[in-house]
Amino acid sequence: MSELVDHVQSLKLAERYLELGLYAAADALLSRVSRIKEGSDVTAGSVAEIRAQVANRRGRPMVAREQAQIALQRGESAGRWALFAESALACSDDEAAERGFVNAQLVAERGGEGVPVEARLGQAAVAHRRRDGAAVLVELQGILATGEGRRIEVAEALCDLAHSAQLVREVLATALVENNSLVVALLKERLGEPTNVEALLAEEGGVASRLALALRLARRRSRDPSARRCVVEMLARLLEDMVEEGRAASEIARVHLLLATIYDDDPEGATLAEEHYKAALANLPREVMCCNNLAVIAMARGQLPEAQKWLLRALVADPRHETSYTNLARALIVQGEPGVMREILAELAELGTDASAAANLCYALVEVARHDARHDLASKGHQLKNLLGVVGARLRSAVKRSEGEMQERLDRVASRLAGLYDEWAAYLRTMREERGVLDTFAPNALASEAAREMEGRVDLRLGDRLPDLIGLRPQLREALVNLLRNALEAQTSGSVQLRTRELDQGAAVEFSVADHGAGIPTRHLRQVRAVGFTTKSDGSGFGLSLAERIVRAHGGRLEIRSEEGVGTTARLVLPVQLDSQMRHGMLGAGLGRILRSATAEEVVAEE
Repeated sequence: MSELVDHVQSLKLAERYLELGLYAAADALLSRVSRIKEGSDVTAGSVAEIRAQVANRRGRPMVAREQAQIALQRGESAGRWALFAESALACSDDEAAERGFVNAQLVAERGGEGVPVEARLGQAAVAHRRRDGAAVLVELQGILATGEGRRIEVAEALCDLAHSAQLVREVLATALVENNSLVVALLKERLGEPTNVEALLAEEGGVASRLALALRLARRRSRDPSARRCVVEMLARLLEDMVEEGRAASEIARVHLLLATIYDDDPEGATLAEEHYKAALANLPREVMCCNNLAVIAMARGQLPEAQKWLLRALVADPRHETSYTNLARALIVQGEPGVMREILAELAELGTDASAAANLCYALVEVARHDARHDLASKGHQLKNLLGVVGARLRSAVKRSEGEMQERLDRVASRLAGLYDEWAAYLRTMREERGVLDTFAPNALASEAAREMEGRVDLRLGDRLPDLIGLRPQLREALVNLLRNALEAQTSGSVQLRTRELDQGAAVEFSVADHGAGIPTRHLRQVRAVGFTTKSDGSGFGLSLAERIVRAHGGRLEIRSEEGVGTTARLVLPVQLDSQMRHGMLGAGLGRILRSATAEEVVAEE
């Protein structure tokens, strides 16, 4: 009996760890609980269910699916079927996901619980991925019929799933939305029609509505100072009300997190930002963004040991967090003492990180040094650009005065020089110390714009329900155009493929450009992104380096994979929700400066 009580308490503690984001701790505790006597299906099923949830949160859908299957073998429930279907969908197994969502509905109906909204949303997501608009519409109607009490969640899901204007109009034409003014307003907003969404959210008055309204205001604060003031006041009042209502500590912590990032916009708000980051960490101790941004505040004050402490904590929470590695590398370079590097590596080892953490830190040191060198190059680069302009003007003048074969030869040189000037000027633009105008845009719209410039020689394969990106849209379009141009030049005929898809459960978006050309020789793969390197007789060598510079400045990465005789694929990966780190100078100085993590908006939205 005492053993069973211990198991129940351990499971409750594991669920608490899961809520707080302490995934490693939850796994370790569940491993101990799983060593139980045969025949205890209830406990074993619960262990597997929590393990599946942990795996889903950590982006491990195959593990999640396996654990969800074990949980189902120990006892069916609507929640377990939905969990299995969710992981199957993440594994790109639409058929298994669809079966899971159907079973979730059947189990719920047998138990008298009603059809769960999650199952309806899941079936709609499967239909959406298959581009089956009629099936999506059926599920949307079912969601509206059964989703009372969760209006905001249902309305936002409808907007995500209604991927075409025609489908939005069909939903609006159904009788189900007539008495649901918030759903109608959100759908009309998707069509670009004037709406009163914010007024309706304000009328709702509940915590969920107030938070949704605050998020909408927060997303436009960079271009509207009054929105920033309003959202700060709104969140401060919301925090007070949530405490009085006794809301869950994790919910309150996420509001602290959003408020911290808004204060963090302004250097004078650093102290308030610090207070709210620490308040969030009290109940979200593994929140990487809090740790990283507290390190940034400490670095700005010259408190390097304090910054290192926070960055080490961030890397223990997430050993793959690139921004923290970059900031730690910057702190080490500023100190310039080899002994500190040895201490940091020793601490990482003591804290339980594996060898990849040391490798990632070394890579970040190289990247920071390389980008600092590029930054120093910029000043001389502008002098070179001006000289190219003068030479080009003199050469065009010489072309006009020459005749015959000499004129043709000079004209070819002048054209080559003009192209070199344009690419060098574009490359230098990515080095400027300026923040630019941030824009929020759909990845598929950006891909379509770039494809149109290739005059129909691009096979577009666009993903569904992709999250919006925030960044410098013209620069990112230029990077994509460069990749497409390179791909088209690599093959003599036909079209190249441009594909978009979601990565890491919505944390990033990938653009991949694939050609069927001759491929890149293995000996050249390490050099293709170097400035000035080219294998073409008339190439400048700036196209790929320009694209990489733009992507890196947005916190993303560019990967090149090639096989001789088969073709080349360039993968451009951009993280979602970058306005905080961009606003703090990331785009101006590349990776050679201290960086904020992504904003809290996506974190809050997960609740």
